[in-house]
Amino acid sequence: MRALLAEIADDPVGATDAIAKAHLPPPLVAAILRHTTELQAKTPGAAIPHLHRLDWRVDITVATSSIAPVWQPTVVLRFRMTDGKIRVTELPLQQFHELRYNTAKILQEMNQLERHPIMRLTQNGQTSM
Repeated sequence: MRALLAEIADDPVGATDAIAKAHLPPPLVAAILRHTTELQAKTPGAAIPHLHRLDWRVDITVATSSIAPVWQPTVVLRFRMTDGKIRVTELPLQQFHELRYNTAKILQEMNQLERHPIMRLTQNGQTSM
């Protein structure tokens, strides 16, 4: 029973299959299904994690295994997701600038699309006539 409850907590959407396999009495099945429905209602966008917070810092490599000093800056990005996971990536400065440029370019193109006359015909996903 604990394994079933743990499975329901981990995946409320796929809980109906697990409940059907457990061969439980109908009143208990109804109570569990009601509970899983409530869990689904409380977490509408939980299926796809998105960015919660972005932290960054610049690291400078002063020296490597050779004797000559090396001054190479790198940008460390730490992405905190809504599901609690933390993803860290380290980019050389040139690659970070490419990422920054491409992001700005995409945002500019999105703004141009939003200003396009055909986009003015729709409001909140509905065609206005």
